[in-house]
Amino acid sequence: MYFDSLDFVDNTDLFVGKIVNINDDGYIYGNIFKDEYIPYKDYKVYRLNPRSEEENLKLKIMEHSFKISDLNLYLDLHPNDMDVYNYFKKEKKELDNYIDEYENKYGSICLNGKMDKYNWINDPWPWEDKA
Repeated sequence: MYFDSLDFVDNTDLFVGKIVNINDDGYIYGNIFKDEYIPYKDYKVYRLNPRSEEENLKLKIMEHSFKISDLNLYLDLHPNDMDVYNYFKKEKKELDNYIDEYENKYGSICLNGKMDKYNWINDPWPWEDKA
């Protein structure tokens, strides 16, 4: 089918006997569940390559935020699935650790962050060269 040519990371041992197949590249595919991904025409995913430690932390935060959102949707439909719930808690803890690390090094990443000042206006905009 479609999935033979994709580079999905196989974590089926975590979800033995379930139709769920968590994909560590879910952020770039737009879906962490392998069985739910349907490629669009000739579209090839673009792998993001962070150029700095700050960009790498932002990417990790985005990936884990996306993953727990998808897991949350799954848990809405399967509230008694303790394996996925425990995986969700693990991912949430990792996300919190990445956010803490980012905020300790670079300041708040969102409005409800723990820092008192917000310097977003001083940072380069996405279309500006950071060099």
